[in-house]
Amino acid sequence: MQPQRGCLPGTNCCVNVPAETYVAVERFGAFQRLLGPGFGFAGLDLCGTCIAFRAVSTRLEEDHCSISTQTRDHEFITAEITVQYSVMPKMAKHAIYKLLHEDFDGLMRSFLTGPVCGFLQRLRLEEVFGRKDEMTTSVRDQLSDYVRGYGFTIHRMEVTELRVCPEVMHALNEAQKQRRARDTAELTMASLAAQRLQEAAELASASQLHGERLASECAALLGELEGAQSKEELFDSFESAQIKRAILETSAQPLPDDMDSIQELLKEADDEDSSLMTSSRVAGVVLGRSTPGPAQNVMT
Repeated sequence: MQPQRGCLPGTNCCVNVPAETYVAVERFGAFQRLLGPGFGFAGLDLCGTCIAFRAVSTRLEEDHCSISTQTRDHEFITAEITVQYSVMPKMAKHAIYKLLHEDFDGLMRSFLTGPVCGFLQRLRLEEVFGRKDEMTTSVRDQLSDYVRGYGFTIHRMEVTELRVCPEVMHALNEAQKQRRARDTAELTMASLAAQRLQEAAELASASQLHGERLASECAALLGELEGAQSKEELFDSFESAQIKRAILETSAQPLPDDMDSIQELLKEADDEDSSLMTSSRVAGVVLGRSTPGPAQNVMT
């Protein structure tokens, strides 16, 4: 509150109220009415004994305060807080008389200590910095409800800084660095495990397809050998199947001139050794003088 006197010497009957200021008029100590900015008549007065004034400014004011406490893990921390507030014009009377014998700045500091300390004492030090905005919102809401009863309103309240011991801050930064390195390593290992799992699944699928192909080839070979009545027929059927398989795998196509040579070689097979040799010679004729296929191109 600000002292205020009348604009005429020796009397308080008239008063000139400055801008953004409200004046409470008292007659013999009792509240009479509230005067806004401008010139106003307060009443008859004799040498200032009948009428007195109490003034309050509605200008925006700013206050800074520091609150020190301990976190849940017993680390000391100091919160630097900035508060901007002003008197609500409609409640200027409450601002004048409810704080008649009190300092509003000290009252606000004492109130801030409760919610700020209560919030910080619930958290560990490493959690405090990530929840500074949450603390600002919580404390601002409680402070606004509290000072509204005194005729004030909070325009802005912000936790500008959280200060701890430099050694503790260094240890906290190192812990966060190690945590980030651990998280990166875990992500790398998870990615590598997923890649290995995918490779194993692809290998299992390829092995299954290869086994199915071999099974179908064996079934086809057994089907071709099933009708053989003698040993010679069995070897002939086996040689024929091997030649077909060699031609199929190499995509070789025999030339018309080689057909007679193949027939002559097949007729020369009289025993087991000559039959195997004949199969090799037939395959050499087909693969050596045939139209090149994909497998031959790779071999050459």
